[in-house]
Amino acid sequence: MLKYFNSFIVIGVILFVLSIAGFATNSVLISEPGQPINHYASLEYLAGAIIMLANGFLTLKSYDEKPVTQQPSQKKTSDK
Repeated sequence: MLKYFNSFIVIGVILFVLSIAGFATNSVLISEPGQPINHYASLEYLAGAIIMLANGFLTLKSYDEKPVTQQPSQKKTSDK
C-alpha cells in the first residue's frame, strides 16, 4: 500500500485539491496577496496535477514487485 504513496502522487493530489479550491473560489484562494488574480491559475494547477499523477502512476507501473536477486557467487579456493 505504501508504494502508492510516492512523492509524485502526493504532490499531484495536493495540486488537484488546490485546483478544485481555485475553481470553487474563482482563483481567489490560490492567488498571492497583492497580486492581480490569474483566472487561469486553476487550470494551471489542474494541468500540473495531471502531469504529476501521470508521472507517479508511470513510476508505479515500472516498479517491480519482486526484485531480481543475484545468486551468491561460489568462490573457487585453490588448495595450495
